[in-house]
Amino acid sequence: MRTPPHSPALRRSPRKPSLRHRYTSGWIRASPAQSRKTKKTRISTSPPLRSSRVKPPSRSVKPVSLPCEIFFKIAHFVSANENTPTDSQKALAVASQVCRDWRGPFQHDLFRLHPTCLSTDTFITGRGFTQLLSSGHFASLVTILRIQMHHLTWLDALDYRNPFSNLRSITLEGTNSLRLFTCPSPLFRKCISLIVVKFVDLVITTAELTQFFYSLEANTKTSGVRKLAFDRCEFDREVFLEPAQALPISFANLLLVLKETRNSEIFLTDYHLYGLSRLSMTGPRVSLPTMLQFLHVHGSRLTHLSLLGFYDSMLELAMEEFARRFVQRLASVDLNLLEHLSVQYTLRTTKISDIVLEKLLTESFPNLISLFVNTQTWKDGRLDNLLSEIASRKPKLIVHVNSRFTNWYITEPGLRMLDGFIQRFPSRLRLGQGGEDCSDDELMAKGIPWC
Repeated sequence: MRTPPHSPALRRSPRKPSLRHRYTSGWIRASPAQSRKTKKTRISTSPPLRSSRVKPPSRSVKPVSLPCEIFFKIAHFVSANENTPTDSQKALAVASQVCRDWRGPFQHDLFRLHPTCLSTDTFITGRGFTQLLSSGHFASLVTILRIQMHHLTWLDALDYRNPFSNLRSITLEGTNSLRLFTCPSPLFRKCISLIVVKFVDLVITTAELTQFFYSLEANTKTSGVRKLAFDRCEFDREVFLEPAQALPISFANLLLVLKETRNSEIFLTDYHLYGLSRLSMTGPRVSLPTMLQFLHVHGSRLTHLSLLGFYDSMLELAMEEFARRFVQRLASVDLNLLEHLSVQYTLRTTKISDIVLEKLLTESFPNLISLFVNTQTWKDGRLDNLLSEIASRKPKLIVHVNSRFTNWYITEPGLRMLDGFIQRFPSRLRLGQGGEDCSDDELMAKGIPWC
């Protein structure tokens, strides 16, 4: 019988390795009975050591710690060589990852550029608040502090070695359980870089307010505070003072905000305020005589003025003789240094706004560059004519108009609000709905950081 071609008898025997074959250099050749797929194993023989590959033992290098002042200078150099604050933050964030020694100083400069807000209402107990501020250098990174009056005792437990050295803004807020203001003098004395102080929903006595000004040293030198705001507060006087006994306090380009604050006339009669350049008053809790008295005392030095919430009923309910004299005195107030003016023009706030806007037509106001009008009306020809006439006489004026109920995207002439102004001065009008464009607070505080 013929042998098939695939018979094992015809299969070629394995080739014998030559002297130069790879089997001779450390590999074990498989026997003929084994399959060709058998794994080849390496001979576990360690190669001989050569003297040329032996490395001498390395010497231990001791790290050198540089003074922290050098790291702070490097961080300041990195931050100062960028074009925008955002670029500076990115550069500092990258540089803080170099090593552990760089992290602290660079993060310190990073948080200085970016506001870090801390509020006591996020803590259930004071223990967590004090532990957070006592750990490391976190207290020095806080730039905005919001604290409720019943949490002031938490500050007493803080270590004096961890002050708020970089604090820029403080907001003291009253609650239903405690509205009476008590001045935390040690806190204000430590915050030498303070720019903004806000009081919200508090009852403030003249004794505590005087203690507050003493802690700022505003009675002996010019204070660095740029914004002082009272929101829904109430002033209370224990003892009546004569005008000669009023306390002189000094600031540099101060923005004073009196928003729905009762008894604001106490601030005028008990304190001689120097350095006031921006004034924002919101009725109806601020009375008309107080508003007029503020303007006659400080109007000639004001660069920013905001009069919102003074309703027509406040003037209509007054005596006829007072209303007539009020209109005359308001029209005669010296406001020639104004750079920004804010008024409210609605169905209930037209009389006082008309007086102020008509002054822009009769007087020069050479420095006026922006006008803010808060309105809620759908279409008012009186306001349209006033703004058009003012813009025609002041070619550099930019008008900001905010309305809650107006759709500025209406294109049909005659139906949209301020149609005449939009047709004549489209490039000088900034429109907004509900504050989308800008708010009165933003325009009043323009140029003041940490507001």
